[in-house]
Amino acid sequence: LPKRWKKFDQAAASLKESLKIEETLKNESETGTRLNNLGRVYFMMNSYDTALVYFNKALAIHRNLQDKDQIALAYNNIGKVFLAQKNYKNAEKYLLSALQIYSDLGLEAEKATVMANLGDISMASGNYGKSILMLDSSTIIAEKLNLRNQLQQNYLSYSNYYSDKKDYRQSLEYFMKYTEIKDSVFNKEVLSQLSDFQVRYETEKKENEITL
Repeated sequence: LPKRWKKFDQAAASLKESLKIEETLKNESETGTRLNNLGRVYFMMNSYDTALVYFNKALAIHRNLQDKDQIALAYNNIGKVFLAQKNYKNAEKYLLSALQIYSDLGLEAEKATVMANLGDISMASGNYGKSILMLDSSTIIAEKLNLRNQLQQNYLSYSNYYSDKKDYRQSLEYFMKYTEIKDSVFNKEVLSQLSDFQVRYETEKKENEITL
């Protein structure tokens, strides 16, 4: 749920109802997914402590199920919370754990996301050399796989990096790339997905109620 939609309360309420259904049905995997999504909503609301609670609950479930990719996702999300809280030591610990799992599983797109997050840690810590290396590694994968959302984030990071270095020409070039991709990502198709979000949720809810 992108921040510009700003329907956080509605999203949280819908997810909590869905979570209750999955818990009643004892669908552990889906319960973990709902917990993770709730964590994401609260993260975007800047309610970091609440987000951390949901991410850790999701992590516990996926550890029990031994879902490695979902464990890595939880690690990544927990790392992002610590990054937002400027707890860089813990943020790096969780993100490196996520990167290791994704590398073992050969999940390149997910690696690109984690490396970009590690780059943010290095940038925030003032280690610009390490930051740009991580950002470059992430961008190589993102360009190869045409990961437009990741490229959007990376180009903005490059723009900020070069602005800090007072290389305003490079900063502007990357900001223009960021703007171009941003406009293409948030297109009519995505807007239509938002408009039918409630319809899809109600359909899923009814199907689960029938199962119950």
